[in-house]
Amino acid sequence: MNPSVTKLLSRPVLLLMLALAVAAAGAGCQRMEKFGKHWESGMDGLDRTISQYSIDGRLMNRWNAKTYIETGRRGADMVSFLDSAGHEVKLVGGIVVVQEN
Repeated sequence: MNPSVTKLLSRPVLLLMLALAVAAAGAGCQRMEKFGKHWESGMDGLDRTISQYSIDGRLMNRWNAKTYIETGRRGADMVSFLDSAGHEVKLVGGIVVVQEN
């Protein structure tokens, strides 16, 4: 075997390659799990009850809809969904509870 190939296949290099493959597979599992949930719920989403409470625990609003739930990205405190009339609802702040019926 060529000495440069042998050097490339040394133990530390193989361990690094294995670690990168495991990390990539872990990130892919989360995506696959989310895809599976979307596939299971079909194109319309799951039947859900979404409740928004104030910080002191008072019910502010409640929606029942067959919908997907999207959460804010990069730490944003936001939940959005389409209500039963097809209007987009974005909730920012408070406490949001989503129950799958």
